[in-house]
Amino acid sequence: MAKILVADDNSNIQKMVGLALKDQGIDVVAVGNGEAAVRKISDIHPDLVLRTCLCPCATGMKFAST
Repeated sequence: MAKILVADDNSNIQKMVGLALKDQGIDVVAVGNGEAAVRKISDIHPDLVLRTCLCPCATGMKFAST
């Protein structure tokens, strides 16, 4: 089963995306910001990370190097 990490500070977006993905049989882990996502990546080894574009605390380069 695919695992997707959803990182967004808006809990409503986390819920909407999570429900849509779970309906497709995808395992979803949601966190509230980019820093939490970077910490979580090594724990859960997601197949994909979806994050908000406006994330001041973790740049794309930080995600790429994780």
